[in-house]
Amino acid sequence: MSNKFIEEISNEAPKELLIELGMAITIHEGELGARPPSDQELVNRALTWLEENRQAISNLIHDDPKLKSLAYEQRDKQLLFSAFADALMSSFTGVPVATLATLVVHYSLDHFLKRKKVQKEDCDDES
Repeated sequence: MSNKFIEEISNEAPKELLIELGMAITIHEGELGARPPSDQELVNRALTWLEENRQAISNLIHDDPKLKSLAYEQRDKQLLFSAFADALMSSFTGVPVATLATLVVHYSLDHFLKRKKVQKEDCDDES
């Protein structure tokens, strides 16, 4: 993996959070078939979804003065988490908001603040 964001979130974020996000996306998109997806398939789906929604998440942070201020200060992660979860509820459906807020606030906030581009191929698992 060459992209720092995908590498960090893959290595640092609890795999369970990525699996939970991947399963919610799979169910929401109606793609849960007869064979349950493997944990790695769910992780890959979550990472792909995060990349596809990177700009919308970044805009959510940058377009809300309160969120932007809290994000840059990074002093009170609980307050930032609460404010971000509230903002996510109005913008995203079909995903567990608390899981998504945890992933972004605790594991990848710098990525979204800097608006770095994540390449799709960086989501591929090398293991």
